[in-house]
Amino acid sequence: MEQRDLIPSSMGAAEYTARIVDFEPHDWWRIEAASFRDDHGLRDHLVRAAPRAIALRLRSERREASPVVDRILVVPRLAAIIGSLTLPIVWGLPLLFGALVRRDELDTLELFGVVAAVSAVLGLWWLLTELRGERAGSKDRVAQLVRFVPTVLGVLGLVIVLWLAPPEDGSGVWGWAMVADLLVSGGVLALTYRRATRPAHVDEHRAALLARVERLPEPRRAAMLADRAAAIDLLEQTGAIDAADARRARGSRLGELGHTMAPVTDR
Repeated sequence: MEQRDLIPSSMGAAEYTARIVDFEPHDWWRIEAASFRDDHGLRDHLVRAAPRAIALRLRSERREASPVVDRILVVPRLAAIIGSLTLPIVWGLPLLFGALVRRDELDTLELFGVVAAVSAVLGLWWLLTELRGERAGSKDRVAQLVRFVPTVLGVLGLVIVLWLAPPEDGSGVWGWAMVADLLVSGGVLALTYRRATRPAHVDEHRAALLARVERLPEPRRAAMLADRAAAIDLLEQTGAIDAADARRARGSRLGELGHTMAPVTDR
């Protein structure tokens, strides 16, 4: 598929179509995306319903169109992700190693508990992100294993510590933070694995897109249809499509242009 320029959030369907040099079937999806000008929610639904090949491109355009606030928030989000992956290693592996080597209560058990509590909070954020997500891949599962394995080992180290030398100063209560981290990381891993192995349900994504379209105010929906119709007219005038394709495209519902003219075949 030919590389195309990213569609700015301010560019409508007709304006995008005017810039097309060699029209291809996937452009139907991009025309529909452009008709959802500035409605990032609709574009997100369209991405989930689109063929994988064009969905990757639409995601890139979605990131380019993100508001400045969203771009600023990338930094703390990235920090949260890095923290979620590294903190279990910071407390989990040293705790197990210390329990096996020293065979007594670790002086740093409370410190490990604090780190585990922070890790559990970050993991909870990731858990909520997974619950809102749609798909996960093999890379996501590897990331969650990186988080889950040291957490399991750390809890194992905690069990050894409590068994050999139960703490007398109450620092053992921090073990609950470690258990919480284990439960959170296990939940995220289970969700990621289930979502990554479950086949994509295109019809579900398509229905969600159409439901959101139906909730649009009538003037907004009419403006999107008019913009899309102007793009179709331009394609017909330039000879990119014939009259039959133009009629079929005009007859499709808002949100259904891509499915009508370039159905999903690679999901």
